[in-house]
Formats: sequence, structure tokens, C-alpha cells
Amino acid sequence: MPDNNINLIKSRLDIVELIGDYVRLTRRGKNFLGLCPFHNEKTPSFTVSPERQSWHCFGCGRGGDIFTFIMEHERMDFHQALEFLAQRAGVELKLNFNNSINSKSQAKAKASLYDIMSLASRYFENNLKSDGTAQAYLARRNLKSSENKCLIII
Repeated sequence: MPDNNINLIKSRLDIVELIGDYVRLTRRGKNFLGLCPFHNEKTPSFTVSPERQSWHCFGCGRGGDIFTFIMEHERMDFHQALEFLAQRAGVELKLNFNNSINSKSQAKAKASLYDIMSLASRYFENNLKSDGTAQAYLARRNLKSSENKCLIII
């Protein structure tokens, strides 16, 4: 997704208004303060800066922009948050053909990683079975040989 869409969305949405739909904010100087929606607190430590268009919680350390807030609060990935905020901002996102190509290459890369992890798992499992020291350690821990495979995968 081009950065110009992201910047356009950011320019059309005010962070105070957006976060204000989720958190009761009160003005404190040039910033806004409220209770953090990501952890329980009695004293407000959640700050929103309209000047920087960012938020930060001094209690839990989380922070970011409108995208990270929506991603964390609504449990969305970036693409979902982008679509959500684009709709709210009235920005039309056009599907880029390169995105579908990238998703196919990402799927292939992910499959390759699973193959690599599977090979690594079998390598360590075989080494565990042939290593007397490791077998003695497992015996001292009262782990059965059927549990060895689970132990290695974890």
C-alpha cells in the first residue's frame, strides 16, 4: 500500500477524536489524558498528543499512532486497520495487483519456513535419541521417550 494513502488517512483523521471514541479523554495542557484501555489503572497515564498525532501510556509503555491504536484495541492486523481507518476517513483504497503477487510469495516463503522448521525438528530429535547424555538427563527428569518429541518441538 503506498505511503500516500497512509499519510492521507492520517491527515483526515484526528487522533484525539478517534481515541476519544474508545477512551474518555480530558485536556491537560496541550495534550489529553485518560485511563489506558490496555491495562487496569486507577490513575490516568494514557496520553494523546494532537500535535504529534500520537499516543503513549506511561503505565504499560505502549504507544504509537492511529494505526497502532486500532490494531491493538480492535485486535486487527495492519491491513485490517488500514481498511477500517480508510473507510472512516473516506479514503478509497485500490487493490494493487502487486499485493496479490506479494501475498503469493509470502505464502511460499511461509511454507518454506515450515519445511525448514520441520527439518530442524527432525535433526534435533535424531540427535536427542543418539546422545546418551541427553537420554540420561531425560531419564533423571522422569520423561518417557514418547514425550521426547514434544519436548523438542516446544
